[in-house]
Amino acid sequence: LIQVDFWSPDDASGVTIGQPADIRFPGSYVHVAKELLQDAGMMYETKIANLQELVDQQFDLRAQPRAAGYDYNIYHTYAEIQQWIADMSDQYPHLARKSLLTTSTEGREVNMLSHLDKPIFLIDCGVHAREWISPAFCQYFIHRMLSQYGVDQQVSKMMDEMTWKIVPLLNVDGYQYTWTNDRMWRKTRSNYGTVCTGVDANRNFDINWSGEGASSDPCSNTYCGPSLESEPIVKALSDIIRADRPNIKAYIAFHSYSQVFVYPYSYAYEDTPNADQLFDVSKRAADAIYDVGKTKYTWGPGYDSMYLVSGGSKDMAYNHGIPLSWTVELRDTGRYGFLLPESQISGTCTETFQAVSSIFEDAY
Repeated sequence: LIQVDFWSPDDASGVTIGQPADIRFPGSYVHVAKELLQDAGMMYETKIANLQELVDQQFDLRAQPRAAGYDYNIYHTYAEIQQWIADMSDQYPHLARKSLLTTSTEGREVNMLSHLDKPIFLIDCGVHAREWISPAFCQYFIHRMLSQYGVDQQVSKMMDEMTWKIVPLLNVDGYQYTWTNDRMWRKTRSNYGTVCTGVDANRNFDINWSGEGASSDPCSNTYCGPSLESEPIVKALSDIIRADRPNIKAYIAFHSYSQVFVYPYSYAYEDTPNADQLFDVSKRAADAIYDVGKTKYTWGPGYDSMYLVSGGSKDMAYNHGIPLSWTVELRDTGRYGFLLPESQISGTCTETFQAVSSIFEDAY
């Protein structure tokens, strides 16, 4: 029996005939895996020959001298991000208000930055621990909005017309674990008396919980948890959505990877009543990204553009009355997967900012 790690789709249940799948094999089983694939008549290619080498390179970069100040072109630890959140709130007190969203299973703070009292654009990053580019984007986005207010006309308009509620790092325990123990860790770090640790936070929301596209196996990467909203971070974000839903005009959960704008529904083979609107807004956002650096994004309902997911945040948000709701899968399309090099942070953030700006124009 070979223990494998599905990168895309999230687990074996999402594999579709005729569609590619990205799977991580233990190095000692690569030859066996290739033989099995060949015997089954399945085509394959090796995208990352030595994953550990890439992991080591990312951490080795931490030892190199860095420029003074906060560097938005590198990945940061949980502690660094927490200090950065405090610094942003202190530096821009008239624009950014820090608030405690919840405390994680392991006792870490999950904070949110927001401002004003106008129609809301809600964003969260870092739901899945190993997707480092997600919180990197949230930090870039917040800094650009705060530092360019009153300087950049579009930024000023975005800040004046909407309240931005942003959670830069949601799965704080899992993220910390990727820095200290296992770079490929995905889930939370809660344990409910089983042999395996962690819940997939994006299978734990109150929308078709434990349905197709989620697993009841605590050892699965898509484990939905012992009950809906069992995870403090999920409960806290859900409470925000429920409390603010009359005023939330748009919601985005940033993930990686695949370069896709994923809109509802993912839990069922069903289109939303405003599917045409979501298609058009997504296309404009994808076009905005392409105009920056020719990076190609696709878009569509989750059941078609990706795979079935039950208990996901965007479907929950949509069903609570937020008409413009997405999961946005950032770079890349599989060359590096979750190990996107720091050299691509700047490009990813710059182009994605324009996508959010485009969605803002449709939302406000």
